[in-house]
Amino acid sequence: MVANPLPAQPSYDPDLATIRAELSGPIDVRLDNGNRQTGRVVGWDGETLRLNVDLGVGSAEMTFAAENIRDIRFPGREYRRVLAQWMEDPARTEEALELFRAYYQQQGAFFQYLNASELNLFVEYIRFAIEKDKPLRAVAMIEVLRPHIEDPQRLKALDDSILLAFFRAGMLDEAADQAAAWVESAPPAGESALGWRILAELQFREEAYEEALWTALYPIAFANQILPEHLDACYAFAIAAAEETRQRDLTARLTREMRGRGLAWPTEIERLQAYEPPPPPDPAKDEPATAPEEAPEPEEDLIEPIQSPSPLDPMESLPTRIRVRAKK
Repeated sequence: MVANPLPAQPSYDPDLATIRAELSGPIDVRLDNGNRQTGRVVGWDGETLRLNVDLGVGSAEMTFAAENIRDIRFPGREYRRVLAQWMEDPARTEEALELFRAYYQQQGAFFQYLNASELNLFVEYIRFAIEKDKPLRAVAMIEVLRPHIEDPQRLKALDDSILLAFFRAGMLDEAADQAAAWVESAPPAGESALGWRILAELQFREEAYEEALWTALYPIAFANQILPEHLDACYAFAIAAAEETRQRDLTARLTREMRGRGLAWPTEIERLQAYEPPPPPDPAKDEPATAPEEAPEPEEDLIEPIQSPSPLDPMESLPTRIRVRAKK
């Protein structure tokens, strides 16, 4: 009977030091010729792997050329369940981040030998680091991980992550460059409006309100029944920018459309808190109970066709369904 190469599932809540000790144990190397060798890593320069191998009555150092290694298996895989539990516990966020780091220290130099499923652990590390306000960790992780990702969807997710990480880390020049590249390659009606949302906020914070308005309107114009992620923030920045440029009619129209699409105001964006529109009036309170019910007036389209192009891309114009009625 072949022995299970993984340790038994931990039946207790181990501490980080215990897990680190397990992760530093021997690795299992499989070669292209089918041979396997287990030992502790004593050296790796990207071309040659040196292992200290236990011979029973002693030990010996063995070397393996990088091109002859098919894959590598690392100890401690079972502790990923512990990691998942710590990620769900706000009191153990720091421990979860440190365990992610421990896995990276164990495997980061050997990404070329990991399969897509094994690399997913580090994609999750990136997501968790951004969520827990550790954007610089996410940026560093993306830079080393991206060359080893082949799946287009996962590459797109990494591009989204690094854009968000740059922005949250205060690396605004990098965020602007990344956002510009993002919108250059993004479809008009894609699943996410992240690039437009970031660009709109960068322009808004520089008080370039007209540019912020056009930027935020772009994904709004192309959105269909399946609303893209971050569209709520684009609406909010468009409304705030319209308010700053004294386009009251547009502010009201965008507010109605935002509510009609079931989008809530993004209260987590502090810069926009002062621009949140008041709640709509309650018809039951404002109209007499005996007043006859009138058919609502048809919603007027958001405009005259706009012929002037967006300042972000002089080759593209916004769709003709957008109308802007600026007060003179």
